[in-house]
Amino acid sequence: MSQDISLEEIIKKIINKTGLSREEILKAIDENINKVNGLLTQVGAAFILAEKLKVNIDMESFETLPDEDPSIVPIGKIQEGMRNINVVGRIYRMNPVKTFQRVDGRKGRVAAVFIQDESGKIKVTLWDQKAMLVQNSLSMNQIIAIYNGYVKRGLNNQLELNVGNKGGIKPKPPGIDENQYPEVTIKTCKIGDIDKTIEMCSVKVKVVDKLPIKEFTRKNGTTGKIGKCVIADETGAMNLVFWTNDISEFEKLQVGHTLEIENGSVRENNYSNQIEMQFGPSTKIRKTNDDIEIKQTSTTNIGKSVSGEIIDDFSNIPERGFSLTLKGKVIGKSDVTNWSKNGRDGAVARLTLQDEGLHSLTVVFWTEHIDSFNKLSIGDLVEITNAYTKVNRNNVEANLSKNSTVNTHGKQKVSPTVMKIDQLKENQALLTVEGRILQVDEPKEITTRTGSNIKLVNFTIADESGAINCVAWRDQVDEITALNTGDLIGLKNVKSQFSSFLNALEISLTRDSKVYIPND
Repeated sequence: MSQDISLEEIIKKIINKTGLSREEILKAIDENINKVNGLLTQVGAAFILAEKLKVNIDMESFETLPDEDPSIVPIGKIQEGMRNINVVGRIYRMNPVKTFQRVDGRKGRVAAVFIQDESGKIKVTLWDQKAMLVQNSLSMNQIIAIYNGYVKRGLNNQLELNVGNKGGIKPKPPGIDENQYPEVTIKTCKIGDIDKTIEMCSVKVKVVDKLPIKEFTRKNGTTGKIGKCVIADETGAMNLVFWTNDISEFEKLQVGHTLEIENGSVRENNYSNQIEMQFGPSTKIRKTNDDIEIKQTSTTNIGKSVSGEIIDDFSNIPERGFSLTLKGKVIGKSDVTNWSKNGRDGAVARLTLQDEGLHSLTVVFWTEHIDSFNKLSIGDLVEITNAYTKVNRNNVEANLSKNSTVNTHGKQKVSPTVMKIDQLKENQALLTVEGRILQVDEPKEITTRTGSNIKLVNFTIADESGAINCVAWRDQVDEITALNTGDLIGLKNVKSQFSSFLNALEISLTRDSKVYIPND
């Protein structure tokens, strides 16, 4: 089996086809590498140059299938541990090229195509030079032959066919009966019907919100970009995600646009566990003049999704809400935190709103709305428009979007409410609870996501109506550990929340909470 094509072979082919000098070609290769901050090898950059110059390097450099009719393994019969196998299938999905850094410091590339035949489907993982084929040569519905592939378990313990240095790919292989590989048809879905069993689908939707582009740093030190907008139809709403190479497509979109999205790639977000759609190599977006009616509330198969609703009851906030109007009373404000990342400066602050039922909601203000945050004070009755909600650390919180507005409508006195333990409900704030200490656990120290270490202690209190676990933080830990079992205790300005660990309500002390000794 021959090795991958070398840089010199590519240069010779370009010279022969174009008449360019070696020096001109090397200069153009270096320019391609610099454009992507060194993420391409010289060979990879040469492939891109050849593609631009319409020099057919890829097709000429594919290793061909053996002259004798190879043994083709049906996808449905592929088993773990198989090596040097030949497989033919039709592409029904493609993942973009990703770069990574190997242990020895060298840069690598990986991409994937998903193929199917009459017997089944499988993911094909392409490494390094062959990964570039996804970007330059392969396309949806194309029939390809994989030879000398090897099989192993990949993500979610699923079988994957890998194509390394000893393997090869042959698009449009000769002697193949295309009828054995039916044309791929992508189904058209309503958002409310999309779940994790669907890999790709087409939708007709309206853009109801658009979030600012964010920059991030990869593990290898390079930077990337991500853009998100919220799309909705009459059955639900979901995020549409764009990554670095497709940000220009994201920038074309505006709130209110009606879109026909073809071949959207469906994913489950590993952080939020929510289903979202991603713009991939085979995705196409077309703007239409059609209007779509957006239902106020809709439910998907994986959780509640709300768009355009007015919310003044925080007892059951949707995990995925978009274009929401929030009404409540300001009962808490954090300090403004300034940050700097990837050369950009910004700020973030958190507001606590309370409804008439004493349920609370955290609202996050970002850079463009910090001035509005600073103008608010405790007791203000506020109305916030175009907010969105998401799950953060197992709690639902609201965020202001770029298009949000903040208005005040009067003021009310804020005073703590004394509650019996059996009266507590989830997500209530500004509470006062009194009881006796039943148990104080050993204090713990945890490391936050920012790298700082903080102390916490769990303790249990009880009154005549019941008992509940409580959590104290930082300096409050010393106050709690100084008390003994049976002592009276009062907790002022605390909040109630659901503990997924205990599967029950608990009380959490905040920075504004006070520990006191009630009168016996």
